[in-house]
Amino acid sequence: MVAANDRIAIGILDTMRRAGVEVPLEVSVTGYDNSTLARLSHLDLTTVSQAPLEQADRAVSALTEQLDSGRTEAIVSVLTPQLIVGRTTGMARDA
Repeated sequence: MVAANDRIAIGILDTMRRAGVEVPLEVSVTGYDNSTLARLSHLDLTTVSQAPLEQADRAVSALTEQLDSGRTEAIVSVLTPQLIVGRTTGMARDA
């Protein structure tokens, strides 16, 4: 399961635990945004990092460039997300 963010993924993990589903033996769960919650030792959630500091730096640079130049066209910047593998994903038991 791929959750829209880490908080939702944590909710999924809790629901799976209550239902007796073994993560990651029966289902893998991945969050998105690499929050501090994902790094809690008892969770060790697999998550995707979006490099928020680099995003902010690029946004400020683009805005500054537009303000200084007077240009109004969009400035496109693409960041490659990073997968941070934790203990909530793995090979399925029957695989």
